[in-house]
Amino acid sequence: MATKIVFASRLPAAIVDTARAMVPPGFEMTAVDHGTPAFYEALHDAEFYLGFPRPGMGNEFFRAAPRLRLVQLVTAGYDTLDLEAARKAGVPVANCGGSNAVSVAEHTITLMLAVLKRLVWQHNNVVAGKWRPPASSESPVYELSGRTVGIIGLGYVGLPLAVEFARAGFDVTGFDIDSAAADRIAAPGGVVATSIDVACAGADVVITMLPSGKEVREVYLGPGGVLASAAPGTRLAAASTSPGRTRVLEGMHAQ
Repeated sequence: MATKIVFASRLPAAIVDTARAMVPPGFEMTAVDHGTPAFYEALHDAEFYLGFPRPGMGNEFFRAAPRLRLVQLVTAGYDTLDLEAARKAGVPVANCGGSNAVSVAEHTITLMLAVLKRLVWQHNNVVAGKWRPPASSESPVYELSGRTVGIIGLGYVGLPLAVEFARAGFDVTGFDIDSAAADRIAAPGGVVATSIDVACAGADVVITMLPSGKEVREVYLGPGGVLASAAPGTRLAAASTSPGRTRVLEGMHAQ
């Protein structure tokens, strides 16, 4: 009997076909959508789960998969998966940290420029047949050149981001609890910060690259954290797999 793999959620056929072509002999892959009857039916005799973490992947999920040996996520984030339930079930969980680090780092730079240049506002005006000078007092735009960027969290994504900024000539200050990771931004010209408040000092933009909601809360709300240390007017970018947590922080910062 073939060893069964459950792949969820179901993606476009071309992607599923590519994944299925990589299945080794003796294995069988079933692609299903999360939470459906077919999903739970497939879990019953599955030994491997491959796919995305989703809310509800807790005790019920592991009870439905008594033969499960591994949860292999195709994402870096894992916040929506109940790790304590996985521990109780004795099932290891693996993620894909770093697999898209360069893409995410470049995307972060894109979003920063979009905010500073008010790209959405400019686009909407052009689509509506309007054109306003970019220096309009009601919607000013800014240059990133000459500004200081503080980056907190120099892991799979934060480190490439810091290095690219430093290589491009920007003033970059980076902090990480792992001093070895922080030291790697010094070679291309970055500055190693000894604490969160030092990374925030003088920064025009502070970016946090953190693995989970717990770290996001500690870094922003803890003593000497970002909200206590960043100067008024500093632009904050929380790159997190916990959008709900980020929205809470946004509300607190606004207050």
